[in-house]
Amino acid sequence: MREQKMRKRAIKERISISVFSFLLVISLLTGMDAPEYAKAANDISYARSFIEGELFDQSYYYDTGTLPGENEDSGQDSADDSAGISGEARQNGEASTAQTQEESTSDTDYSASDTQDSSAAGETDDTGEGENDSSQNSSDSGDSSDTDIVIAGDDTAGEESETEVSEEMETTDWQGLLQGVILPTQSDDSWFTRSVVGATGWNTIELTLKADASSSATSVGTIAAGTAFCIDEEDGDWWRVVLSDGGTGYIEHCYCMINLPDVLPAMEYDIKNAYSAIYRSCSYDIDGVTGEKLYSAGTLETDGKVWNERLGRYEYLVPVMYSTAKKISIAQYNAYTLTGGQYTLKIYDSYRPHSVTIKIASALSSLYASNSTVQKQVDYSTEPNGATYSWGYSWFLAQSLSTHNTGSAIDVTLCQYNAERGAYEEMVMQTVMHELSTAAIKYYSGSVSKTPANYSSAMNDNAKLLDAIFIGGTYGEYSFQDTGMATLASEWWHFQDNETHSRVRGYTSSGCDFQVTDCLSK
Repeated sequence: MREQKMRKRAIKERISISVFSFLLVISLLTGMDAPEYAKAANDISYARSFIEGELFDQSYYYDTGTLPGENEDSGQDSADDSAGISGEARQNGEASTAQTQEESTSDTDYSASDTQDSSAAGETDDTGEGENDSSQNSSDSGDSSDTDIVIAGDDTAGEESETEVSEEMETTDWQGLLQGVILPTQSDDSWFTRSVVGATGWNTIELTLKADASSSATSVGTIAAGTAFCIDEEDGDWWRVVLSDGGTGYIEHCYCMINLPDVLPAMEYDIKNAYSAIYRSCSYDIDGVTGEKLYSAGTLETDGKVWNERLGRYEYLVPVMYSTAKKISIAQYNAYTLTGGQYTLKIYDSYRPHSVTIKIASALSSLYASNSTVQKQVDYSTEPNGATYSWGYSWFLAQSLSTHNTGSAIDVTLCQYNAERGAYEEMVMQTVMHELSTAAIKYYSGSVSKTPANYSSAMNDNAKLLDAIFIGGTYGEYSFQDTGMATLASEWWHFQDNETHSRVRGYTSSGCDFQVTDCLSK
């Protein structure tokens, strides 16, 4: 075992040196200009994360000699991906077209299809709910330690280990390895850049702990909704989890959320609700909400972040349903990989406790009732041709069950790489994040089909690019994959996973209402 660890460490160090040297030499020989060199520097950073285990499960690579996703039955995955069938849909034997038909019956959950129509009655029922529940009207387990391992009195074993390492280095597929460094590698139906094993998760409903990965296995206990755990193993539809008290068992992951930074650490995160909410309407503060800490995680001193042992830094807790996280990973693949690293996503909100949703909705209602300017800019939108369309404040925040309450929605924007600064910078959208008024609408009316032809005049090019990254299709020089997530007519930043939301709401009519505070990631 110790000899194996020595070999792993030696391979890790030699790969690290070789990859960095290779990229440096290439940059010098090709005479890169400043933007290209900055991009190469970013790829080197990606390479470092790769070597340190941040971009793939090290144990998988060392045990199999292949990168994640390189398996014999990947052909079916590729065929299904081309057909727009999600991994979850494959398990249920359902194509994404079936999901589209289901989504078309909801008041706010609608398809990304260019031919799908959404009637006014379908989007705005008696409550006129915007992002509301559609039912209202319709460790890494590999060795990542950097500790030097010394085997006393066993010089021969050390020599044999070095010989084996040299032989393995000579047969390394550097072209394939470097491709994995610069581009994420798909595994199953996601583009996660870190292993699920070792991530923090939470169950959305009460679940029974099983002794094995089977519904017929012996029950060893139950865990209440909102219980934090560390994912120790994935076995088909099951996770083996370790609780904070050391208890273990298997649970079905289709009812669980995962901490997004644990599997997509390179994305940008700024969960404002964790330290100072930025909700406004027509630039007016919303009393009791704007500037308030709405989530319990972290402290004001850490801006709502908590210590994440897996990442080695303070980071936000960003819970999303596991199946939703897979779809978000496709969006990040679209944004980063398919554009050559030009863009990355930035998440502002994900799971939101139901009581927080109600608090914001009530405060917005009070502001609306007392401010005529807010009333006008929330109730109506006007296009350049003079046409006026009706909306209402319930379009901009759910009045009952929101897709955020089931961990199946995110509020997100886009960042662009600035070569001069060597960093990603948030792009200018049509409004600031969480501006709750018709200035933020995506389509000119809530009753039209969700196609680019029906974008509101307020939608700028950056917002259109963000939309394409999630909905898929061709935008400019890019051809993006369909993530399987749907849009919202009234908020350019909101994307939701209707399929997952429908599954969770079947077990909790009012959504989830627990706060997440613990990070158990390893």
